[in-house]
Amino acid sequence: MSRVIHDDTKVQCTGCGYCEPHCARGIRIPEMFRMYNEISRHPEEDWKIKPLYEKRADEGRAAANCIGCGACEDHCPQNIRIPEHMKDIDKLFPVG
Repeated sequence: MSRVIHDDTKVQCTGCGYCEPHCARGIRIPEMFRMYNEISRHPEEDWKIKPLYEKRADEGRAAANCIGCGACEDHCPQNIRIPEHMKDIDKLFPVG
């Protein structure tokens, strides 16, 4: 069962939050990854995920606000390519 969950997970983020204080734009990176993983596993439940993403967008804290500086990556113990995933998330959740 855990293999199925692992295979359906787009980003292997543990949610530690080490990246978050280093984001120049204040993006809640672990939250973005949770939403991305959730909608990837259950696209039929976008009705409950998209409003939360839109709220972050209204606050200027959506994936689209990522400037790709990479400061967050320097602090990620999982070595996640965060700016690259932010681009993917932005494509999945178009705002405006």
